[in-house]
Amino acid sequence: MLLFVAAGCGKPTCYWYHPERDLERAREDYCACKRYARQEAREAMADEYPGFARTPGTLSYSHGAVPDDIFPAGDRIDTWLSDGQMYEQNVFAGCMKKRGYTKIKAHRLPSHLRTRSLYLGAIAGE
Repeated sequence: MLLFVAAGCGKPTCYWYHPERDLERAREDYCACKRYARQEAREAMADEYPGFARTPGTLSYSHGAVPDDIFPAGDRIDTWLSDGQMYEQNVFAGCMKKRGYTKIKAHRLPSHLRTRSLYLGAIAGE
């Protein structure tokens, strides 16, 4: 178990990179895509599971007690959270690609680039 935790703390294996963006501009684009992805994920999950809202670190149900049948048969709340995170990551990736970024493996990045690890992925730039 400790091995898995330690593995998550290592360096990123891929970075979002745009040849015409410095690290500060890459961070701005990252933040804009993150906000967009979070909003899209909230809306998609609200459509799928009416009444639920997720803000960072919190999950709430706007209609009082959570009914037993709110989730489709066999689904659990952790599945809902996982689906929301996956949706958010996919929307984020699409947003970064639309802005001209590509994912580059860490070992292929030029050594002069600066990097930063962030929640939805690492970025690189001049």
